[in-house]
Amino acid sequence: MLQEGETDLDRLLRNLSPQLAGEWAFIVVSDATELDSIPTLMTFQESEGLTAIVPFEHAQGKDVRFVGTRIDLQVHSSLQAVGLTAAVSGALSERQIPANVVAAAYHDYIFVPTAMASIALEALNDLTSPVRIRRAKPCDLDRLAPLLDAYRVFYRQASDLAGARQCLEARFHLGDSVIFLAEVEGEAVGFAQLFPAFSSVAMRRVWNLNDLFVSPTARKLGVGTKLLRTSQEFARSDGAVRLLLTTAVDNFTAQGVYEAAGWKRNDQFYSYKFDLA
Repeated sequence: MLQEGETDLDRLLRNLSPQLAGEWAFIVVSDATELDSIPTLMTFQESEGLTAIVPFEHAQGKDVRFVGTRIDLQVHSSLQAVGLTAAVSGALSERQIPANVVAAAYHDYIFVPTAMASIALEALNDLTSPVRIRRAKPCDLDRLAPLLDAYRVFYRQASDLAGARQCLEARFHLGDSVIFLAEVEGEAVGFAQLFPAFSSVAMRRVWNLNDLFVSPTARKLGVGTKLLRTSQEFARSDGAVRLLLTTAVDNFTAQGVYEAAGWKRNDQFYSYKFDLA
């Protein structure tokens, strides 16, 4: 009797429950009899030879092609599920983690370099969060505008929803910023906006994380941390030398989030401003 696993991507991601499962080696043998005394996880016959995944301690003296830690995804996934492999490989590739994905009848298994296993596990655990971050598009204007308006009100500006929308519309039209939108179950709950700059000393791009805001109802879900991480990954992929941000001296909550995410307070330079209006 055919037993179908889960096909809904959101449910799959919420229930991944990734777990480390030891170190394994991908080996190639010319004859299946070479595996007779080896506990083998999987084999795959190709025209060039027989690939086998075996415990690392049984790979000595063999033609080893890859060694890595296995991460088991505990969710029962259907072999017809759409998007799970892309989501998993995408989360890992964003952190520059090479991965080999193997799908069996009940579960999926990820093999990553052992030195990167803990980072990979963190990336996969992030996928179980209901928080989704994506780059915003012009069609998101009506969802972004209330967030920008609330952000400005937080900094003691008068509410101006129409003005916030016009400001964002201009950013999309001019293409002079990058905006990331945070969603929880389809609801827009936060955003980050970055503007480009340049370091003549480093002769490389710098990105200014000018705005970051999370709706009060969505705080303590890790939204701010995921927006920071997405911004960092974007700037790194752009070849930037650093990210910069400023925050109010009494915004201790934000300072705690930044420092927990690895940001360092600048104690080498003073920041000055000259108001023109």
